[in-house]
Amino acid sequence: MKAIASTLNWVMQGKSGVAATIQTTFFQIVILATNILTGMVTARILGSEGRGELAAINLWPNLIGQILALGLGPSLLYNLKKYPTQAANLYGAVLVLGTLLGALGSAIGVGIIPMVQSQYSLQAIRYAQLFVLTTPISLLTLILLNAYRARGLFSVVNQTNYLSPILTLGLLGGFAGTRSMTPLTGALAYRIPFLSIFIWKFVDLWRHYRPGFRNLRTSIGLLLPYAWRSAGINILSQVADRLDQVLVVGYLDPDAMGLYVVALSVSRMLSVFQSAIVTVLFPKTAARPISEVVDLAGRAARVNIWVSVCAAVPLMILGPMLLPFLYGPEFQEAVTVFQILSLEIIVKGTTLIIAQVFMAVGRPGIVTLLQGVGVGLSFPLMFWLIPRFGLLGAGVALLTSTTARLLFILICFPWVLKVDSPSLIPRWSDLQILWRTILRRSQPQSEDSR
Repeated sequence: MKAIASTLNWVMQGKSGVAATIQTTFFQIVILATNILTGMVTARILGSEGRGELAAINLWPNLIGQILALGLGPSLLYNLKKYPTQAANLYGAVLVLGTLLGALGSAIGVGIIPMVQSQYSLQAIRYAQLFVLTTPISLLTLILLNAYRARGLFSVVNQTNYLSPILTLGLLGGFAGTRSMTPLTGALAYRIPFLSIFIWKFVDLWRHYRPGFRNLRTSIGLLLPYAWRSAGINILSQVADRLDQVLVVGYLDPDAMGLYVVALSVSRMLSVFQSAIVTVLFPKTAARPISEVVDLAGRAARVNIWVSVCAAVPLMILGPMLLPFLYGPEFQEAVTVFQILSLEIIVKGTTLIIAQVFMAVGRPGIVTLLQGVGVGLSFPLMFWLIPRFGLLGAGVALLTSTTARLLFILICFPWVLKVDSPSLIPRWSDLQILWRTILRRSQPQSEDSR
């Protein structure tokens, strides 16, 4: 019992890379389970068409915010570690930049939504325009969480991530119980907790950093070089992640969007472990020697493949029964695209983990170039396949472009870093090392040895 308590304490403190990854994985599972429940509630009450409208309303604030963040999040993390004495000024500068970019994003969203969502009702378009006004908050949330990561406070980041879906589930349950569930109230159930948590964390960070605004030019000068170099990968990653949803919204009706969102959300069950690795890996590897970073990222990628494949195979087999059982008979049509997206998420997770090597050694521009090639392939594929093959076309295009991105990143290791690319063939020894680390860390005296 003492060993178990010691292990739990080590995990919850999250001071080492392995502990932080396990902790983040646990909370990702909590988030995943909650998201599955929220999806079941909305899908069963609203049906595929109503679920599609809800997804379209909620799509834009996060999408535009993630694109216009322009690499400021990774830049804040990198510079807080490099210039700790400038923390207050760096934090103040990023608040100003984030607010201005968020306001720009809201204006862009209000203008483009009627054009992209032309197949939706006027009411759904107006609701989407209203919600896109919260883009500054989405953008600032993405950036400011990196201030916690820079301090190694992954537990706070996890808290922020899991509280929102839990509160959303509670609100959805209330709307369902009072029979007042609509696409609008469903969207509010997602947005209100997000805004509340943002205010809470904003105040907490303000008290810690006491942001300064007097030396904005100098602070912005520190932030922008890294931000510009990583902006491309940020923009292209978000375009790659959300392009399929944007084109499904634009080309297909709300019913198809509802089916696609459900298939996408269930397939993302497989991203739990890889998301935890990516969250922890960059802060833990920043400024380390290249050989050490490559070795660590390669091992993390192989462990991710082990875990993801073991989870994906039974999930894909059970898909034809799982989707109708969870969401209702009308979602049987989403099974095939769900299976394709399950394969895609394994490739995507491996790509994201390997890409952290270039971020950690200060070469984000290389990843930007390689991501651009992948996205350049996805655009024509999706434009051609989605109108002709619907949901299936979206899944195939996404899998193809993601595979191309992985291949390009692997080629870049010998080309740019002059080192061999990490092996992605799963090894039993990687799991053994992980297990030995967990056992070793269960001893209290070894906690600070790594």
